[in-house]
Amino acid sequence: RLAEKTFADSVIFQNSGAEATEAAIKVARRYFYSIGKKHKNRIICIKNSFHGRTIAAIHASGSKKMTEGFGPKVPGFDHFEFGDHKKLKKLINKNTAAIMIETVMGEGGIKVIPNWCIKAIRKICNQRGILLILDEVQCGIGRSGKFFAFDYANVKPDIVPIAKGIGGGFPIGAVLMTKKVAKAMVPGTHGSTFGGNPLAMAVGNAVLDQINKTLLINVNKMSKYFIHELNEIKIKYPKVIKEVRGVGLLIGLQLFKDQTEFIKKLMENKLLTIRAAENVIRILPPLNVKKKEINMALKIINKVCNEIK
Repeated sequence: RLAEKTFADSVIFQNSGAEATEAAIKVARRYFYSIGKKHKNRIICIKNSFHGRTIAAIHASGSKKMTEGFGPKVPGFDHFEFGDHKKLKKLINKNTAAIMIETVMGEGGIKVIPNWCIKAIRKICNQRGILLILDEVQCGIGRSGKFFAFDYANVKPDIVPIAKGIGGGFPIGAVLMTKKVAKAMVPGTHGSTFGGNPLAMAVGNAVLDQINKTLLINVNKMSKYFIHELNEIKIKYPKVIKEVRGVGLLIGLQLFKDQTEFIKKLMENKLLTIRAAENVIRILPPLNVKKKEINMALKIINKVCNEIK
């Protein structure tokens, strides 16, 4: 069903987002190995991105905070700062296998990669003969207002790791890929004891039943309303909220005030949020959220802003 619904020709099922990104790295490297280009094994990523908490994934992030204390550095990753296109182009060499980026950087501060940028990176990958891995673990499966966030850019990646939303709270991950790269994953190159187990697949099928046109319309409608109202609160409290970011129902509030205190006060008022980089708090409502529920959240956010202004 995932292949029918997306760009993919093949899918490898996993149990989490970290497993999915690790598998994506393996697929990219194995592809070039299979065509006699063993030297092409390096992956270019955005510095301070997030691709999971397993050993290779934390080194893909390029974040000292994530890798500190976990032993020898895992080689094979190069990094550029968000928006530094000159550095990105400079990093590509004969050993580069792929560029791997989050379409929307979640842990990194709810940074939405512009559509023109996604298109440009796809073009660069085509020109240089390397693969494009788009990490949709957090922003995929309807969260952005489309099935995948990269659908806004109308591009076709080579490999896409997914998780979170596809399980609706149940541990499921998957790697979607084109036929070209999938050919390299012959029997024995990858596997998972519980990946693709019957219960997980039943849950995934139930989720796909819900990700329909009606739900996506709701995501976009509620997103537009929520972001507009948050910007109204920002205008009201210019010394508290610096910026409202996001796409769909993946929303971030960048604060002037300390995010820890803000999150704590929201929780005390029964609104759960989570921190991200750059003093941003993440707001992740369910995709079927109603306007009255958003209004409840807005009331709490307004109250907390007033308390700490």
